[in-house]
Amino acid sequence: MKKLISILIPTYNQTSIFEKIIALYSNNPKVKIIVSDDSDNLKIKEKIKAICQVKNISYFDGPNTNAINNWNFLLKKVETPFFVLNHHDDLPNNLFFLDFLEKVDKYQTGLILLPCTSCVSDKPHMRISTRNQKLHIRLFRKFPNAMFNIFLAPTASVIVNSKLKNNKFDKDLKWYVDCEWYNKLLFSTYSQKLEILFFKDSRIISNQTKNSITYKIRKKLDKIKKYEIMKLKKKKLIPNNYIGILQKIISLILTFDSKIIRLINVRNLLT
Repeated sequence: MKKLISILIPTYNQTSIFEKIIALYSNNPKVKIIVSDDSDNLKIKEKIKAICQVKNISYFDGPNTNAINNWNFLLKKVETPFFVLNHHDDLPNNLFFLDFLEKVDKYQTGLILLPCTSCVSDKPHMRISTRNQKLHIRLFRKFPNAMFNIFLAPTASVIVNSKLKNNKFDKDLKWYVDCEWYNKLLFSTYSQKLEILFFKDSRIISNQTKNSITYKIRKKLDKIKKYEIMKLKKKKLIPNNYIGILQKIISLILTFDSKIIRLINVRNLLT
C-alpha cells in the first residue's frame, strides 16, 4: 500500500509523548513517520534514535541551529500526497481522519483542519470547534493578519497537501511563526484553487511543555512581539489598526459565542 501521509516529528529533549505518537502511528500502512531530532541531551537523543531503528522509522540528525530550521528540514523530506507537522507535545485522540483522508481528492484538497484542545499547565483547557475554525478563516480571508492563529490550532491540526510544502517557516520569527505560516498556506491554497476541508471526528490534544518555544520565550515576549510585528507589517501581513481592532473584537465574540453554545449543549445533555 502506498503511503498517504507523512507525519513529520521534530523532537527535542523529550520522549514521553513522542513514544505515544509513535505507538499510535507506527503500524498504520497509510502513514510514513519522519523524525528529525535536534536534542542536545545525548542520552535522550540516543533513545529517540533507538526507538526509530526498532520501529523502522526514517530518522535524521536534524539541524540544531534552531527549532524552525528543523521544521523546514522536515518539509523537504515529504514525498507523500499529504503531510502534517506533529510536534512532540501534540497527540490526536484517534485516527479516524486517516479514513477520511483516503476518500478526499488529493489533487483538489489543499488543507484539512482538525479541531483541537489546548492544555497549558494549570490553566483551563481551551476547546476549539470546527465551527469556530470555519468562522475565523472567513474573518481573515480578505484582510490577512499574521498576529492571529487563523486556524485556532497547532500545526498537528493542519493536514497539508504536499503541493504546498514549499511554504517554509520564517526562521526569524518565534512568537508568530505558526501564524505567518498559516497565512502562507491559506494564500497558496486560494491561489491554486484548492479546497479547505474540515473533519470534526478527530481532535488534536495539545500539551505545552517546558521545552516548547512558547514556554522558553515567555520572559522576553514583549520585546519579541514588537520586533516581529514590525517584520510582519513589512510583509503586509497585518492590516491597518482599525481593521485589526475590528478583527480582534469579532474573534473574541466568536470565541465567546462558541463557549456559550457548548455550555447549552452540555446542559441539554444533562436534562
